[in-house]
Amino acid sequence: MNHKESVHEKGKTIDIAMEPWKTVTDYMKYHFKIKIQLQDIKDVKVEHKTLQEGTVHITITSYLETDHEGRWQSNALFLLWNFLYDRYAYSSLTNKYIRGMRQDTNSLKNAIYSYLNFAKRSAK
Repeated sequence: MNHKESVHEKGKTIDIAMEPWKTVTDYMKYHFKIKIQLQDIKDVKVEHKTLQEGTVHITITSYLETDHEGRWQSNALFLLWNFLYDRYAYSSLTNKYIRGMRQDTNSLKNAIYSYLNFAKRSAK
């Protein structure tokens, strides 16, 4: 996880980047790249409470990694066989895991927006 914070005239800027992963099977792994940028963060007093306001940008990128343990990378013939197997014979199962990864990505996005209390706003 990377975290960078700086102070400007307009307010604070905070950049957070993280790359969590989830092992689904011994052959497939989900990777997520999450970047959160908070810009122009200022303290604001509302009803005897100090809150912070600013602009938030969130980017979530996800991808599916097959053969994450590198079992099929030992020689060119295995690599070719792995490519053909993934592309044609195993494609329906791969598509099933891609749908699962999309669901996990959407769940992650919804959890972040709920935490930041953006439930009524739509993501851009």
